[in-house]
Amino acid sequence: MVLQLPGGACVTGTCALAARTGSELFVWPAVILYALLADAWAVVSWRSLRHAAGQAGGPEGRNRAIVPALNRRAAILARQVFQDQRKRNQVSSPGDR
Repeated sequence: MVLQLPGGACVTGTCALAARTGSELFVWPAVILYALLADAWAVVSWRSLRHAAGQAGGPEGRNRAIVPALNRRAAILARQVFQDQRKRNQVSSPGDR
């Protein structure tokens, strides 16, 4: 979430002003901003965990649909190149000639 760094700085500054001055003008906004920041962190954490759980199943998991076709094509080409290299690297025996 883009607002976390500036949001965290805003919460820290508001909390510091509230602690330094003791003014109700800063205490309640500090509490509200802190609650909003905690909510933002909870949302980001939940989405990150959900994404990680979806990726854990590999391409066969539920996220297969979001794997771009280009990546699948690149995997196929890489497999072909690997197989070609393996064929070239095989040592031919004297009886093969």
